Amino acid sequence: MPPYNPCSCKQQSSPVFIAAVHCYLYLNLWVCLFYACADNQRSFSTNSRHSKNRRREKKMIFLSCILVSAVSSVCLSAVTEPSVLDQTLDALERSLQYMHNRASEFNIDGIFCVRRVQEQLQAFLKHEPQVFQRIRPQILELKDKAKQIADRGMRSAARKDPSYSSEVGFLMREGAKLLWYPSRDAPGSSIEEPIPCKDSFFNGTSSDYCFNQLSGPRSRNSNPCNISTWCIEEKSKPNQRDYVLTHQVLFWQLAEVWECIQHVPANIRDRLCSNVLRDAEMTERMNFPESHADLFLEQIGLCGLWGYKDFNKPEWLKKVLEWQQQSGCYTDLKDFRCIDDSETKTLLRVKRTEQFLSDGCLSHKTGVALLALAANVRFEAEKEYIQTHGNLIL
Repeated sequence: MPPYNPCSCKQQSSPVFIAAVHCYLYLNLWVCLFYACADNQRSFSTNSRHSKNRRREKKMIFLSCILVSAVSSVCLSAVTEPSVLDQTLDALERSLQYMHNRASEFNIDGIFCVRRVQEQLQAFLKHEPQVFQRIRPQILELKDKAKQIADRGMRSAARKDPSYSSEVGFLMREGAKLLWYPSRDAPGSSIEEPIPCKDSFFNGTSSDYCFNQLSGPRSRNSNPCNISTWCIEEKSKPNQRDYVLTHQVLFWQLAEVWECIQHVPANIRDRLCSNVLRDAEMTERMNFPESHADLFLEQIGLCGLWGYKDFNKPEWLKKVLEWQQQSGCYTDLKDFRCIDDSETKTLLRVKRTEQFLSDGCLSHKTGVALLALAANVRFEAEKEYIQTHGNLIL
């Protein structure tokens, strides 16, 4: 069990409890000051030969008052300040509320992300009910809201772009199974040297072509979705980077969600997300430029779906929260530039087309931010549970 912390009750604190703590601490402070003043009055009537002892006692009382005041400030701060989990949960709620208000404006990218968040929230409660017991009501509410958004957005996207929806619109539907893997670290031994930027080019059309094959007929043969050899090879290529790499992750996740395969082999998951982590850490070394924000959010969200807790770093979560607008959306579209570690030359890269909403917010960026927030809700809830119970064995 973790060591006892006298201020560790902030997670379960209520307004009444907070008020009681306020009264108790300030009462102690005033009692301390009262005795200090009373002692000061008595000092005038004491014999001079005791004055040195009295001054020493007064000094100790004064230091005690300072200590009580300091403890009061620390504990009151601990009681009233929201936990990291609660802050992340609040950010997720704001983004979902924003999308709820504008569900008809979002394109397939945005609605796809909302649907995956809905499924993740459902998976939280199915696979780790004890971990999410404290925030179960909020998780249920957000899951229902995400479903409403995805259902409305799916119908709207189909009306606005029937041709594109006929190709990959199935991605907005609920998957055939919930994606869930236990939390763990990405093995450093799986990291590969990325290909040079000049050889890395993300093609959204070819990526959609492979995604479309995942909607094929289900059966128990070795390739139920009739995935082409070309797509399997493209989505398995080693040494990839940036959006090419994250869409390899996405392809295999969807292959499992749509039951084209039973499970993604551990060596594929480890290799892909170890390399995604490599790219994300490079973004951190570059001090999180806005041009990499969309990709960074996508990296956290997708590998978070596979349970890689390496993507739950305090500084990274801080940036995810900082980038969020008060409304709950994400803005600031900057051209993404691939950067080689050994070079200063940058090359403009092409990614999936972004959509500006009527207020200037971005559909894809807000969508992948939802995935990143949901992943961090999971990891923060698990950390809170471990702090209380000492382990995550359920």
